[in-house]
Amino acid sequence: MPTPFPLRPVLLALGCAAALCGMGVASADTPAPQTDPANVVKTRPPLSSAQLLFQMLISEIALARGDVEGALFGYSELTKRTNDQRVVRRANEIATTNILMNAANRPAEAEATIKAALARQEVTRRTLLEQLPAVFARSQDKAAVAQAIERLTAPYLNLPEAHLARAQAEIDAGHLTSAHAAATEALRLNPDLERAILLQTQSAPPEHVQQSMEALGAFAQQHPQALDARLNYARWLALEKHNDEAVDQYRKLLNEYPDNDPLAFTIVGIAAQAGDLPTAESLLTRLVQHKWGDVERLRVLLGEVQAELGHRDEALQTLESVRPGPHFVTAQTSKARLLVAQGQTSAALQSLRDAQARSADNITPLQTAEAQLLRQSDNLAAAHDILQNILQREPDNLDVLYDAALLAEQLNLPALMEERLRRIIAIKPDHAHALNALGYSFADRNQHLEESESLLTRAIKLAPDDAAIQDSMGWLRFRQGKLAEAADLLKQAYAQFPDAEVASHLIEVLWRSGQQDAARKLMTEALHANPKSIPLKTLAARLGL
Repeated sequence: MPTPFPLRPVLLALGCAAALCGMGVASADTPAPQTDPANVVKTRPPLSSAQLLFQMLISEIALARGDVEGALFGYSELTKRTNDQRVVRRANEIATTNILMNAANRPAEAEATIKAALARQEVTRRTLLEQLPAVFARSQDKAAVAQAIERLTAPYLNLPEAHLARAQAEIDAGHLTSAHAAATEALRLNPDLERAILLQTQSAPPEHVQQSMEALGAFAQQHPQALDARLNYARWLALEKHNDEAVDQYRKLLNEYPDNDPLAFTIVGIAAQAGDLPTAESLLTRLVQHKWGDVERLRVLLGEVQAELGHRDEALQTLESVRPGPHFVTAQTSKARLLVAQGQTSAALQSLRDAQARSADNITPLQTAEAQLLRQSDNLAAAHDILQNILQREPDNLDVLYDAALLAEQLNLPALMEERLRRIIAIKPDHAHALNALGYSFADRNQHLEESESLLTRAIKLAPDDAAIQDSMGWLRFRQGKLAEAADLLKQAYAQFPDAEVASHLIEVLWRSGQQDAARKLMTEALHANPKSIPLKTLAARLGL
């Protein structure tokens, strides 16, 4: 979507000059509009390059000063004297900006304004049609937007862009069947339209996904310049585990566009999905060296790929090179995990403490990571002390309150756990995990069962498919003596989340229900999967299994 904010005119003029001289790189996300040359009105002699750039500069200066109407007039005149599609697109971007501004101030008039613009602007009609979903992007009522776009495009159904607008609006509204039909019609009108095949693929019903992706592959083969189509096809191949074919697809792209860094970054994700981590590592290394994009984020990704490849020294060095900023905490926690995996827990803790000294702005998340590491090392008291210190500074930090509550339970401090969970619920009544934790705590201790039911009922309404909450409710039903209901809930929870604790609850209920054979069988399976589980071993000893 074009930005509604004025840009620096000198930079814009330079950018336009570069594009017109063939120096710009077309984005795969914004394909060139398919304008019929017959619709281009030429009422005056064509402009020279110098005249064209000068008039563009004047129009951009007007836009930078807030004179949208003046800029729009200037570009409208330019479109009459050139058929350069970049000028047409820029004119349409400014027209869209003007419509957006008017729509924001007078939303009731927006549709009429756009309707008039479509009727009046024959030269830029196609691109304006294609950009209609962007014009309405701020609206929350996506179904109403789809209806408005259907009305606006009705006079222009001979143009594929009208069907593109309908397809995108229907996708945004969740109407995939009508979106697929619109995209298919756009493709029928213009079989070379990349955006149409992409929307058709995006809206394909489940039973036609395979056929749709094969059509995308055929389109990509016939249109080698269609980078988005080729990339999406390669991504689908990787997701479907056709890894050799995916690798073949993106290696061709890399050979054809060896210096295209944005393309290389997209391929990093596809290569990782295909299990081709050496290619991902090579591309990320190149991007970091080129200082392309968000370099610190790239370093984090590179470090994680290097760790996955077993290049641990390189990974540690890469993660250490990430400077304080938005990706610093992720880098430092990844580095700590890598050190722990190497058996260097003390070094991991020291690394996190050193990081705290380097970045005071990230003190809380780094201390939280330190507490988690101490907890994993069974140093619960030290972990609790760190979280307590954080809460002295930030008493309403919900994440820290929740972690501290769970630690209090592990330290056999139920009153403190309850106090912290109640504080979370007071601040955020729809905190499903806090409701569940407090409700389960009461059920597990066989106390306050009425309040436990109230808490867990609220939690399960907020997250009906959460296996942990289903387990808690099943355990409450067991405490209430409702064994059949308890067994049903616990079976559902265990099917979703075959955890040792859930298994121990289900085994207990099966045993008490007289289903000893089923309990023994489940105990054998659960112990095989979780041989070090203390709850399972304790239960097995108590029941004589």
